[in-house]
Amino acid sequence: MYQFIALIQLAIFIFVMRKFLKEDGIISLVDGSKVMLMLWGGATILYNFQLSNLYSPTIEINLITFSIFGGFLILSRYTKLKNQDIKEIAREFEDDSFYKIYSILSTIIFVVGTVIFIYNVIKHGFRITASNKIDKQDMDHYGAYFVYMLILAGEIKYLLFRNYKKVIDAIIFVATILVLTLTLNRGPIGFLFITIGIYEVFNFINIKENISKKKKYSIYAGFFALIAGFIWFFGYVGNMRMEYVLRAVYKRTLWQHYGVSIMIPSGLLWVYMYLTSPIENVAYALANQHSIGNAFLSNLFYPFIKFIANIFGCGNQFKDWLISRGAYTPYLEKKVGLNAMTFIPESFQDGNVVGFIIYLLIYILLAYIAIRIIKSKKDYTPVGRILIYTNIVSILLWSIFVNSFKIPILILNIFLLLFVEKFIRVRKVKKGKI
Repeated sequence: MYQFIALIQLAIFIFVMRKFLKEDGIISLVDGSKVMLMLWGGATILYNFQLSNLYSPTIEINLITFSIFGGFLILSRYTKLKNQDIKEIAREFEDDSFYKIYSILSTIIFVVGTVIFIYNVIKHGFRITASNKIDKQDMDHYGAYFVYMLILAGEIKYLLFRNYKKVIDAIIFVATILVLTLTLNRGPIGFLFITIGIYEVFNFINIKENISKKKKYSIYAGFFALIAGFIWFFGYVGNMRMEYVLRAVYKRTLWQHYGVSIMIPSGLLWVYMYLTSPIENVAYALANQHSIGNAFLSNLFYPFIKFIANIFGCGNQFKDWLISRGAYTPYLEKKVGLNAMTFIPESFQDGNVVGFIIYLLIYILLAYIAIRIIKSKKDYTPVGRILIYTNIVSILLWSIFVNSFKIPILILNIFLLLFVEKFIRVRKVKKGKI
């Protein structure tokens, strides 16, 4: 039955995307609202096809995920990126007055993050050299924040190199990828690739009218190569982390472990399981776990409530109270080690259907803000404008895995970028350039 539902959903999905591409072109692929529409619509369709025998779709989860699809479909009719917005940003790169500030900032982040990573390797050991690579590199709690700030350093260096062609920026960019790879955490690499992908689409939109068909085809090939490279890398790291566990603990192949046909390459297998297993975890939890107390939006506002509670000396009491409310648990974690659950469980714990609607509206608002920042006529630098946008898009995309309002590194990146942009504006005012 659900394969038939998937076919109907696929027909709707193709119709909607064909309409977007016909009206707006390739920019639809990086528009914040349409990205969420594609993510949740595509993941739900793939899930309903049940390419893994671990999956048991429900009507409830389909109604929830396609309400997300519908919410962003409505937003996409009210605001969207246009080619002219991107061309204006490209022209802003002609003014390089911001280069020095962003170059120094990203270099400092790179040096500090790399030193802290090396310190943690010396202190905790080098996880990538261990037989069992299932866990990420061990790092001190606060040290990890600095290491993962390398995401922002890499993003900045990539934009600077692509526009100003300084070799030092390219060297540091490659080095950030190396260090982040050694953490055995695919999330940060994913955030970095999101920025690279969005920027390259922006760049193509800016130059496509001035290049030959042959050049266009080579760029299209480059896009496909980038996607294929990311899938290969995703599979490579996944295989490396699971190799020991599959051989020594489960004693079965990757395909047997996840109940997937051996016809599917490992890279695509990992992408499929990572996109769809969170939906299965949610479907099972909502259908079978009913003893969860209402958290009254405490998950949504946890960082702020915890901060205020700490001021009044009752931070631990608040944390204990929230734990006592219970939590939805990912049943695939015990079966095959897949523990992602999307933002949906915490939204339901925070207020059932009303909580879910509040979360969805906030995600829609974030997508709207991201688009408005790109379209804004305010005095943002092109680096700030692009990176604030791409980091918000990363928050949106990671909603398929977790409550992404709780990903501190993306929030820190955005606030740091806003601070730097404010600093640059104040500096310009003092120099009389505004």
